[in-house]
Amino acid sequence: DCYRFYFHKESKKWVLNVSHGGKSIDAHVNRDSKGRKAVVHHNELARYQPQTKESTSHRLRVIVISDTHEAHRYLGVLPPYDILIHAGDIMLCSRLRTSWHSDWYARQFGKWFSSQPATVRIIVPGNHDMPIERMTAAQRADIFPDATFLLNESIEVFGLTIWGCPYSHGKSGNKAWQSPKFYRQSVELAHEMAGKVDVLITHGPCKEIASIVQPKLMYNYGHIH
Repeated sequence: DCYRFYFHKESKKWVLNVSHGGKSIDAHVNRDSKGRKAVVHHNELARYQPQTKESTSHRLRVIVISDTHEAHRYLGVLPPYDILIHAGDIMLCSRLRTSWHSDWYARQFGKWFSSQPATVRIIVPGNHDMPIERMTAAQRADIFPDATFLLNESIEVFGLTIWGCPYSHGKSGNKAWQSPKFYRQSVELAHEMAGKVDVLITHGPCKEIASIVQPKLMYNYGHIH
C-alpha cells in the first residue's frame, strides 16, 4: 500500500490518500477524541499541491524527519522528493561526548544528508545538538554543505515560506537552544513573521510560537518521543 498525506487546496483540508491494487482512495483526515489530526507513518510524509501560479500542476513532495539521534544510517536512502526537513536532535547525548566524537557524528550525518535525493535540505536543530549550537556559520557550512539551517530564520522555496525555530523545553540535561533568553528572542521574532509563514518547523512543540506565527499550511515539530 502507498499512503500519502497532503493538503487539498480547494477544500482546505488535509487528505489521506491510499493506493492499493491499482485503486486510489482519498479520505479527509478526521480528528481524534483529543482534537489531534491523524498521523501517517510512511516515508512520504506530506504531499502538497502548491498554490503558486508558476506551477499549479506540480505536486510538491516534502519529507520531515527528526530525533534521529545518531541513527540516521538506518533510514538508508529515502525516496526522491523536493524538500527534506530535519526537525532536530541529530546527536544522541552530546553533553557527555568528546568533541572528537561529536564532530565525527556530525560529519557522518552531513554526508548522509547530502546524499539524499532532495532539491532543498533544511535543518532546524534541537536540544541534543549542542555541538551545532557552538559552531560558527562557517563551520556549519563546512560540515553540512548542502543544508540550510533555520535558527529563527525563514527560507522561500517552491513558492512557500518556511520558518524554523530550534526552541524546545523539557527535563533533559541536553539544553541547546532552551535558555529563557533564547525563548524570548524566538517569541519576538515570531511576531515579525506573523501571517507570513506557510510551513512552521520547531524542534519541540510550542503553542505560543505557533499561535503567533499562525502557519497557513503546516506546523511540524519533533522532540516528543
